[in-house]
Amino acid sequence: MKYRAMSWCVVLAFVVLQAFPAFACKLTGASATDNCTGYTLAVNLSDLGEYAQTLDYKITLTPTSGKPIVIKDSLTVGPETTTGTYSFTKSETWASYGVTLTSGYKVTGTIDIATLTPHQSRKIVFSNPTLSCGVSPLSLSCPSSTAELGIAYSSAFTASGGVPPYTFSITAGSLPPGLTINPSTGAVTGTPTTSGTDSFTGEVTDSTSATATASCSIAIAPPPGSCQPSSSLAVLVQGTNVTTYVPNGAWDTTSTGLSAVSTEGTGFSGAIATPNTVNSCAANPLTGEVVCTSNVADVYLVNGSTLTTTISSDESRYTSFSGGVCETCGVAMNATTNQAVLTIGDSSATSGSGLDFLNLSTNVTTAVPMYYEVSEDVLWDQGRNLVLSPNESGVYDLYNVATGVEYGQSIGGTLDSAAEECSTGIALATDEFTADLFIVDLTQATFTAGTPGSWTTTAEQFQNFPEFGNFAAGTSGIAIAQGSHLGITTGEFGGNWMGVIQLPSTSGSGTPAVLDWAAVALPATPDGATFEQGLDPHTVTAYVSPNSGDAIGLMANGYFVPPTWLAYIDLTKLLAAPRTSGTHYVDPSVNLETSGILTYVAVP
Repeated sequence: MKYRAMSWCVVLAFVVLQAFPAFACKLTGASATDNCTGYTLAVNLSDLGEYAQTLDYKITLTPTSGKPIVIKDSLTVGPETTTGTYSFTKSETWASYGVTLTSGYKVTGTIDIATLTPHQSRKIVFSNPTLSCGVSPLSLSCPSSTAELGIAYSSAFTASGGVPPYTFSITAGSLPPGLTINPSTGAVTGTPTTSGTDSFTGEVTDSTSATATASCSIAIAPPPGSCQPSSSLAVLVQGTNVTTYVPNGAWDTTSTGLSAVSTEGTGFSGAIATPNTVNSCAANPLTGEVVCTSNVADVYLVNGSTLTTTISSDESRYTSFSGGVCETCGVAMNATTNQAVLTIGDSSATSGSGLDFLNLSTNVTTAVPMYYEVSEDVLWDQGRNLVLSPNESGVYDLYNVATGVEYGQSIGGTLDSAAEECSTGIALATDEFTADLFIVDLTQATFTAGTPGSWTTTAEQFQNFPEFGNFAAGTSGIAIAQGSHLGITTGEFGGNWMGVIQLPSTSGSGTPAVLDWAAVALPATPDGATFEQGLDPHTVTAYVSPNSGDAIGLMANGYFVPPTWLAYIDLTKLLAAPRTSGTHYVDPSVNLETSGILTYVAVP
């Protein structure tokens, strides 16, 4: 006889009642092979005896939601004329009970012969204690692989298939510091506190205990405008709007003022007057404030296209570089802490120069005299809290802001500017008057304390680029579009050659090297004049476009005159452009402007 109780899904509970004398039989075991089509029940008995017996059993299919489906049936066994152990089976389809399984079900069961004395019960062992029927396989996809240091992050693991509800977890590795996972929703949220790339394995478990995993990573890059060298240009990225701030002056000129240039979207535009010569600017995209330094003590704070505040640096003397002299020489930004670092002349320092930290919340400055002379273009790696300062005496200096310890390494060359892909810790320096770049993996560095301290690593090298031999004054300016692993490098003091470089996307082992590069000469500007690069500090910066997602390099002209044109260069497209066979030169047949690689933007 067969009975059915309708429901959604399934706990399989087999209860077998045997109505024959206790002395005649013993139930020694029961099992069931089950799937989404049906089942086969197997029971083992001993000393069955000479009479046939009927075993009644019940199957319960319990879904993840809804009422159970209850099925009742029976199995006839025996008779047997000899003693011993006997096995009996019965197979049925769910359809024979009028049941179609279309969800996830739990399967449990027992077999019980209540007429035996003493009373005996046996649990049935199921081959599939959970069933997923009519359900696509469970899968898991990763949350967004990019985030910005100090910026709220919100993404999620996404599960599909299986039988909800889901439970999410991290089973290997770890999320970046500052981020957490919601085990019920898979949401990954928080504010990253450390730059770099973190790898981890996510797992989802559905209501039937099925699992799926995904190998994921999240690269934490600084906000746009951070992790840029203290070169002349500043880029302010806010939403889809980009404004470039272009000083009119340099260390070797006396032109005052600067310009805001709308570069993408509806950025700010206009001329901004200042009483003294502006040489360098840096922007905080989180506040919208721009800091610009002058050749003297003035430090100008700008919002939009308006000069709002003038403060003084802690400079106490001029300091000199091959490209000019200055009292306050440049500025780099730490957006997440709302601080800037200025380079200054410092009469108390062994080197005659120092760093000057500006708290933009209070406009208070704190000077730090340096043992080694500061770089023409320093950079603040806010994740590692290091100020990178490769100088013209061939020392790559690192200042730990948290501990106040300066670490130097003499590597040789005439180091002109710092650069770094802060998500990986791959740092660089240009080597003036050569076609070389210095490249190093800071994640493999060993630091030795002292006054000053020192740092060493075997994961470093000078790499030569024959195509950069056309640069005016050699490799001089450099900047990395954070998170893209692409950068721009330039000459200075005239010339129209520049290059794009591709950095490794990972770090931590081996000696890093630039993977690919391309060099090209910029064409004449729209007024027909030859593009001539500006002076020191270098008129170059880079960022990732919030609109196209491409790496963008920016260069300003202005050879001993205020800049009139900003070159907007799509580095992603430039690296992919056709090349002269066997070289890293962009093929001369490529029209940079009509191909979408180059756009000239007028400077107000």
